[in-house]
Amino acid sequence: SVLIKKDGKVILSKGYGLADKEKNTNASDTTQYRIGSLTKTFTSLLVMQLIAENKLSLQDTIGKYLPAYVHKHITIQQLLTHTSGIPSYTNDMEKMLSLMSKEHTLKTIIAKLCSDPLEFVSGSQFHYSNSGYTILASIIETITGKEFGQVLNEKILTPLAMTQTSFGTNPTNSKGYYLGTLEPNYIIKNTAGAGGISSSVTDLLKWDEA
Repeated sequence: SVLIKKDGKVILSKGYGLADKEKNTNASDTTQYRIGSLTKTFTSLLVMQLIAENKLSLQDTIGKYLPAYVHKHITIQQLLTHTSGIPSYTNDMEKMLSLMSKEHTLKTIIAKLCSDPLEFVSGSQFHYSNSGYTILASIIETITGKEFGQVLNEKILTPLAMTQTSFGTNPTNSKGYYLGTLEPNYIIKNTAGAGGISSSVTDLLKWDEA
């Protein structure tokens, strides 16, 4: 599915190929796909909204909200900018997929996948980390007292009328494939903050414009 906007005007909005091989369903501009790490842009805005509401500061540490976490000194800003030094849980795919086969709380995911020794002194380097954004999702839940998906719906998806976008559920009208076969199934809700959102190109246009 492709959508191209140029000079304020959509010049292409179309699907190609099949969204579901078994059902022979064609892809379109309303086909929903898991958007993976584009989820991080939504997480970032939720964090910045909390900062605007004076419920959070960029210089706050993880320990202020997750006192049981091993690397308490790391700041919100370091999590947002991938400078925390926390290794990404995707570094060990076998361990990740074994844990992701069942639904867990974010605190369990963080304890088991996001608590390895730091790769470098926090703030000294840049290294992309899914773990940092899962920790941000848990902080959002701690501050709001609500699940990440609920906060996402209330603060972004509903106000923008993103009706083709959801969190924690597989796309309604497409399937994922890897090397010609259905991709491995896992509980995408476990990737809150770093992933787990499904959307369409028409909804992502709303997000981009907002």
